[in-house]
Order: sequence, then structure tokens, then C-alpha cells
Amino acid sequence: EAWLYKKPVIVSSYAGVADLIEDGVNGLLFDPNKTDQLASKIIKVLTDEELAERLGKEGFETSKLCHIDEGIKKETEVLSKYLGGVRYATV
Repeated sequence: EAWLYKKPVIVSSYAGVADLIEDGVNGLLFDPNKTDQLASKIIKVLTDEELAERLGKEGFETSKLCHIDEGIKKETEVLSKYLGGVRYATV
């Protein structure tokens, strides 16, 4: 949800959404067993405005892939690229 508002996210590396995060690109990951890591990441986002803005923008772009319509569109593009276009069987 934060990505939809172009806000940076800090996520436990054990959370399911962590699969969508590229640490330092579209969000920040931390080990939930190391609370100092979480604190450090929070401070980093609060003190580095440029980083926070970039993470938010990249996260927003990632969020587009989470919508079924966009996911199908991307998958179709990839399949078309590698399979030479979509072909339909004739009946």
C-alpha cells in the first residue's frame, strides 16, 4: 500500500512481500532477529530524502506488477518476445 503513495518500505526479510523487494532499489530489507538493523534502516530513510524518494518511486513501479492486468500484460509481452508472437489454433 505504501508503494501506491510512492512511500519507501522497510520489510522483514522473512515476510512474503520480501520476494518483491530488491534491497536498496525499491525498498529496504532487514533481518527481524536484528532490531538494530531495523532501527538503522528507519534512520537511513528519515535522514536521506533522496533515497526515500527513489525507493518510493521504484516501489510504485513495482506495485504496477502486482496488479493482475499488468501481470498478464507483462507475461504476454515476454512470451511474445521469446516465442515469436501469439498464435491461435485454427478450428
